Amino acid sequence: MANPNPNQSTRWKKGSKSPNPKGRPEQPWKAVFRKEVEKLIVTKSGKKEQIKHLIAKAQIAEALKGNTYAFNAVADRMEGRP
Repeated sequence: MANPNPNQSTRWKKGSKSPNPKGRPEQPWKAVFRKEVEKLIVTKSGKKEQIKHLIAKAQIAEALKGNTYAFNAVADRMEGRP
């Protein structure tokens, strides 16, 4: 737990050089996407599903319609690229 009464002499002084001039580093894109696809959303039917499952279902549905790009994408994820 953080100290509720920190030592005032160790605080950053206004007008002095910033201790962290570049700020907090951004998250890598992979982490951002992973965080987003793990979220739960409510579908039209009222069920809660993860976004990644909905994306997978949509990709498979496109492959079943005959979309060769979608089929290759599904196959690559299931079997790995040749």
